[in-house]
Amino acid sequence: MTPTLANIKTWYNEFNKQVFNNELPTIPIKITNNRSQLGQFYWGNGRGIGMKVSTYYDMPVDMFRNTILHEMCHLYCYNKGFIREHHGKNWKAIAAYATRKTGLDITRCADISGIKPAEKNVEKQKAVEAKKTAPAIIIDLEYSDHHFIIKTTKNVLRSSDTTDMDFNLRTNAKNWSVYICDGNVFKGYQSSRSIRRGYRYENKEFEVTMKPKLENGIKVDNIRDILIGSYDCLGVR
Repeated sequence: MTPTLANIKTWYNEFNKQVFNNELPTIPIKITNNRSQLGQFYWGNGRGIGMKVSTYYDMPVDMFRNTILHEMCHLYCYNKGFIREHHGKNWKAIAAYATRKTGLDITRCADISGIKPAEKNVEKQKAVEAKKTAPAIIIDLEYSDHHFIIKTTKNVLRSSDTTDMDFNLRTNAKNWSVYICDGNVFKGYQSSRSIRRGYRYENKEFEVTMKPKLENGIKVDNIRDILIGSYDCLGVR
């Protein structure tokens, strides 16, 4: 389930009456997409007070209700002057009382093992993963005793105003090659914002560890082909 803000406010009012005798004030409530924090009661730093509830996960209704009541217990402690102890004895006392009154299980931390992201976030995550494993643009600069490998992007090549003719002059390389390679193979390599930053491989090491990776990619004959989008169909960025 993915609750709406109206759902959350309805539950807030229900719990305020059932557990807190309508003592809690009406506060701002925001829906977030936080994957590491299901809920948060915030206060101080000039923000006033309020509550955030994440709808990142596709959780059962009672897990959302637990989250809201958990944060309302923090609000209760704030009103009583106990906020700085977080999940201390006063929070535990009101949480135990709330559990008895509602039949919910108000605990310090929720167990989200086995809980999957909401459908709206599944597609987002797929897009993020696809971006992480997009094809890599790899430049191989060959010198007399070593190779210099640069993982880069279209934007860097464009901002460098690099052309096939001046590449040797700008890098002092003996030879150079550009490849479109499997992004997974080069996932651990830092993408460089400069054509002068990368990874040095001595010739022997290059032949054994790097050359096979490059040969499995697509060798680019003209850098301008990358810049004008000839390889965009492969997901090059």
